[in-house]
Amino acid sequence: MNQIVAPYNNTPSVLLGTDTAAQVKTALSVVGVRTDPSNQNVCVHDWNVIEGGLTRCVISGGGASNYPNLIGSTVRPKGTEAPDPTHPLWTEDVSYVTESAHVSTISGGYDNINNQLAGYCGGGGHNWLKWNAVGHSSIISGSFNLNAGARSIIGNGQINVIGQNALYAGIFCGIGCEVDTIGGQAMGSYGISRSRNSFAQGGGKKAFTGDTQRQPVVGGVVTANATATFLSNDIQFETGLGRIYSGQGTVRVNGIDAAGDMASYSQNFSYKLNDGGAVGARSTLIGPTGTKVTSDAPILNMVSTYDDIGCAALPHVRMTTGGIFVRVTGKAATTIAWSYEIILLENGILV
Repeated sequence: MNQIVAPYNNTPSVLLGTDTAAQVKTALSVVGVRTDPSNQNVCVHDWNVIEGGLTRCVISGGGASNYPNLIGSTVRPKGTEAPDPTHPLWTEDVSYVTESAHVSTISGGYDNINNQLAGYCGGGGHNWLKWNAVGHSSIISGSFNLNAGARSIIGNGQINVIGQNALYAGIFCGIGCEVDTIGGQAMGSYGISRSRNSFAQGGGKKAFTGDTQRQPVVGGVVTANATATFLSNDIQFETGLGRIYSGQGTVRVNGIDAAGDMASYSQNFSYKLNDGGAVGARSTLIGPTGTKVTSDAPILNMVSTYDDIGCAALPHVRMTTGGIFVRVTGKAATTIAWSYEIILLENGILV
């Protein structure tokens, strides 16, 4: 159960081409390859470290004496070059469970840390797969990227963060993007996924992450009564940070029942959320004709395009002091499958 920090002189179990075992052993020792047959680990270069007790792990290269690659560690990457990340998750990985990062890989790069079961880091520098009970996440390359999600991936870029609540999430490439949702995606410059199954396209940052972006969100729910029901994917804004969020949106809703009857609705709207505003007037919805509703929970009804189901009420867009929601009302004793889409153009300012 010793961590791999010094060369092992073991006969390789697999020969390379027609080389003899002795030739392979000599070649591996020259390039600094260390093997641990009992735990089936392989680690290249003396400065790179695989935690003792882990099995079937590989560090296949890279690192440096001052920037080692590590599998299984509570420390954070050593790099402090700009852009040194300031996200709250960039603290030591105190949640890491000793000897839990089995079957993980770092292919190269430097100052990379992999603490996930079956996690993969391709290369780059100062990248960090933090511990997650499910694991199986990846960072392909880039620098100062952090992935604490489950079965999630960061492709490339800088200071991108996937949070601990994320599952099946992804950041294709970008700078300063964030995802902490199930199925959320982000790319570009400082985009943030605000909802399950949303896709944030960041267009830069004026003051904070997400203050210049486009974000489509899709979701659905099944109703079997005439009770107003929230659709499953709600857009949540960070609150308590002295911000005003504003923007424009388009929402479309479609429902269908088992008889093949259909209902379709749509609405265009503008919105404003002032987290520091007066109680009772922190949220505003504005319809396409300029109709304005301001309260802590304004509602804007949608327009019926077609309805041969006979739903009990119009769907509506609703805001609270923390987000934007869509609510539908079906029909008594009728099972209706609903899908919806919101597309937001997001803006924001600090106050």
